[in-house]
Amino acid sequence: MSFCQDVKKEIFENVPSSRYIVKCELEVFYRYLVWVKDGKYYFKSENKRLLERFIYDLHFYYNLKHSSKSNTIEIKDEKIMRDISEVHHKKCTAEDMSADHKKQYIKILFLICGYIQDPSKEYHLEIPLLQSKDKTFIQNILFSFEVHVKSIRRKNVSVLYLKDSEQISKFLSIVEAFDALMAFENTKIVKDVRNVINREINCETSNIKKTVNASLRQIKAIEKIIKLKGIHYLAIPLKEVAEARLNNRDLSLIELASLVGLSKSCVNHRLRKIMDISEALH
Repeated sequence: MSFCQDVKKEIFENVPSSRYIVKCELEVFYRYLVWVKDGKYYFKSENKRLLERFIYDLHFYYNLKHSSKSNTIEIKDEKIMRDISEVHHKKCTAEDMSADHKKQYIKILFLICGYIQDPSKEYHLEIPLLQSKDKTFIQNILFSFEVHVKSIRRKNVSVLYLKDSEQISKFLSIVEAFDALMAFENTKIVKDVRNVINREINCETSNIKKTVNASLRQIKAIEKIIKLKGIHYLAIPLKEVAEARLNNRDLSLIELASLVGLSKSCVNHRLRKIMDISEALH
């Protein structure tokens, strides 16, 4: 099962037990999954769990039993049809909604069309809106929970998305997918630690390369002096450092300084002087 499926499974399993919450859920179902054709009302979803949740909500709120062997339910109850019509003609504003109403709205909307990537691969959550006109409305709902969702157009569809891990964590908390949130945070910790280790390894590798390259340049300069003038051409302090470098080619500057009993800056100064002497020889 994918991470997205785990998140949705957890949301599905949190079954509402109050009429108010069920009414909030039904509002989302009516708005996005119920359509009217020739005066008849139909609910349709390819997702079996969404279908089962809708049937549960109808029974809970209206005490009306439904069953369906297909992915479509025809709604004939006049009270339900009036409620659906009211939702379809209602202008939605986040300011008129309670916190619980907003949470339930986002939960069901995510179940209908949301997607979240496995955090071990990428931090990415998106909700392709079934009705593009709802973009600002949904953004305002999430903004009220300090979730700053961004939007793009994809194939003429408005898509709300999050790529920041902290924002995705907040979203998972809003929809009360707490097990998924814990898994998400654990994955994030592992990734963060791995990134720190990789940075340290890359830094260490870079330092090793710098040490090796500097050592090779120094050795090349010393060997040039020996070839053209001999080692005794160098003053005794320079000669001591030159011989130490030739005999310890892999040592870093700090290690070389410790070996000859001098400071790092002193050894560095003498090696620079040796290289200047080498460059002056022809």
